[in-house]
Amino acid sequence: MTNKSNTPLLLLVFLFLALIYPLGTANAAGNVNVLFGFKLLDKDDGDPLQEQSEGGILVDFKSENWPLSIAVDFLGSVSPTEVDTVTVPGTGQVHGDWTGDTDEFNIGVRKYWGSHSVMRPFLGGGLSLISAQLEGKTGRFDYVRDTDYGVGLWINGGVSWALLKHLNIGFDFRLSGAEVTLFDQKYQAGGFHAGFLLGYRWE
Repeated sequence: MTNKSNTPLLLLVFLFLALIYPLGTANAAGNVNVLFGFKLLDKDDGDPLQEQSEGGILVDFKSENWPLSIAVDFLGSVSPTEVDTVTVPGTGQVHGDWTGDTDEFNIGVRKYWGSHSVMRPFLGGGLSLISAQLEGKTGRFDYVRDTDYGVGLWINGGVSWALLKHLNIGFDFRLSGAEVTLFDQKYQAGGFHAGFLLGYRWE
């Protein structure tokens, strides 16, 4: 069992802050949206914890002459209910109260169409750093937990509407992927994401 450091994720957060600081005084446009939705892990890898509730913050910004926006998205998901049994390699079926969760830091670019319209479709993609955790309270082991992270890719698409000058609502759909190792077994920690967006727009 391993317990990986969150240092790479923290370094990427600091990189994001360094990127957006100069835009504070620039003629910039962007969006900050909160996401409420769900994530579906690969059934073969996530079963029976593949259906997870998800929340996140989606940020993108661009200078006046940039054709694309810089996108930086933070997503977190957790299994809404505990399950009774998981398979631990070398041990077999282990009964207990098991939960799983993932965190994603997605950085890349996003393209909007109809920048001055009420409705704006968008597409984006880039690199993804995903951490995953599996933990359980069992009669045999009492309490066990393993955490790992992996690097992969993400792509998203959706549409947003500007109800008021600065108010966004919309929908986001995405796919992400990265391999992690938990209890000596490899899993795909990304998956299919879908959610409702609510946020702030400036230009």
